[in-house]
Amino acid sequence: MKIFFYFLLLLLSIAAIITGMNQDQGYVRIAWDGMVFESTLWMLFVFMGIGFLGYKALRWLISLLLSTTGWVVPITSSSRQQRAKRQSVRGLNCLINGQWDQAQRLLSKSAEQGEAPLINYLAAARAAFEAGDSESVSDYLRKADKSVSGAKVGVGIAQAQLQLSAGQFEQALATLQELRRKVPRHKYVLKLLKQVCIRLNDWDQLAELLPVLERRKVISDDELKDLQQRTWKAQLEQACQRSKIEDKDEDRASAIQAVWDSLPRQAKHEVSVVEVYVRCLLKLNAHVVAEKVVREALGRNYDDRLIKLYGLTAGKDVKKQLALCDQLLASYPDNPEIMLALGRLCLRSEMWGKARSYFESTLKVRKTPEVYNELGRLLAHLGDHQQSTEHFREGLALVARSDVTKYPTPIAKQPAA
Repeated sequence: MKIFFYFLLLLLSIAAIITGMNQDQGYVRIAWDGMVFESTLWMLFVFMGIGFLGYKALRWLISLLLSTTGWVVPITSSSRQQRAKRQSVRGLNCLINGQWDQAQRLLSKSAEQGEAPLINYLAAARAAFEAGDSESVSDYLRKADKSVSGAKVGVGIAQAQLQLSAGQFEQALATLQELRRKVPRHKYVLKLLKQVCIRLNDWDQLAELLPVLERRKVISDDELKDLQQRTWKAQLEQACQRSKIEDKDEDRASAIQAVWDSLPRQAKHEVSVVEVYVRCLLKLNAHVVAEKVVREALGRNYDDRLIKLYGLTAGKDVKKQLALCDQLLASYPDNPEIMLALGRLCLRSEMWGKARSYFESTLKVRKTPEVYNELGRLLAHLGDHQQSTEHFREGLALVARSDVTKYPTPIAKQPAA
């Protein structure tokens, strides 16, 4: 409909012009500096139209020549920008395809003339890093920092990522700590800092970072919980290793206990963390402290892992230990871990018959290498070597499916004849 309207309008205009020309040709006379131009009015309009079209054609031709020349030798700023864009696209494509040297060359040129120098310099730094050109990496990062105001955080993050990829964890830690001072709430900086701490096994610093990660919602709740337990256990294990260099048992126990006291209350209620702490105490021969910790943990919540450790501890009063296990067995009848703990505590109390009964009752419920091992040792101690050998053989048959306990119960002395 629009086309028909425009066509009709064109016909009416032409008709009006022809009618006007027939009625009156008009007369135009232009004189200037001795020169005179005379023409009809309509012919003047024709000359003006031809001149306008000629101007447009000349302008288009010049523009075409400049744009064509700009592909080879950029002359105007527009042609330089277009060339920089093409170099950027080609450079990124080379980067994706692993052509590091070519990508580095194209991206650096595009950064010098293009509209996005920061992105191109950072991409060039990545290409130089992959090519193993560490000097160029530093140069491109420095240029990226200068190219755009306020780009220090982005450049610092890129630098830390490259350092992480290169395994330069100490340098990455220094970079991220500097960034954190500038932007303490930046989530990605905190996330990278968490990764570096894990790589460096710097669990003490990670423990200080955990509340910030939780408050800023940097990681999911499940990941946070897993990381918290991993950090707390690693702190205890490192403290245990450091404690071994002490000469006295009291000094060893106090060193790891100081770490335990520094942990948040939440950590002390996690069974897996308590288990690591108690095992460390047992390694350091701090049985009295270990017994107290397990007893308090069992008072809060029963767990098979805790009662298993309780049977390995030598507290001040073994009768109280036996009484506690008896109470638990009444609440959890035929529980193999409680009966195993009772058997071990009976060994410590030299109640050989009860110990044997508990071990045999445990085997009726669940056969494990450690129960066979305990019963075999007890029978050998009692002089029943045939039965002892048989139980050891049964235990060895299960070793492939279960670990034998690392803390066998010591037997104080020979039973009375």
